[in-house]
Amino acid sequence: MWYWGDASNKAPEVWQQRDLINLLYGTPPLFMLTPKSLGDSQGAVVQSYKRVCPTTRRIGYDEMLSHEFLTPDHTLQRTTWSSGISIIVNFADKAQILADGSEIPPLDALIK
Repeated sequence: MWYWGDASNKAPEVWQQRDLINLLYGTPPLFMLTPKSLGDSQGAVVQSYKRVCPTTRRIGYDEMLSHEFLTPDHTLQRTTWSSGISIIVNFADKAQILADGSEIPPLDALIK
């Protein structure tokens, strides 16, 4: 889990990457909000919540069985969970093609 001083909205320039990390490891996003910061970033908070939390709810009690780097530069990573769910994230700034021909857009995830 993140700690309060390292909430997703503390570094908006890497917010998308944090969402991908949360998806990969099955952790919920953490937000440090004030009325003003919520007003300034409400859309991003809602988007992050909708992107990450449904998957976190699905695997929240699962055991992570494996974590793999799928490319030498570590931009493509996969975790596999005891429920059979597999999450592949693409940290690269370009689309990547998987061995089965599936394409993952840049800064996106594939949940199977």
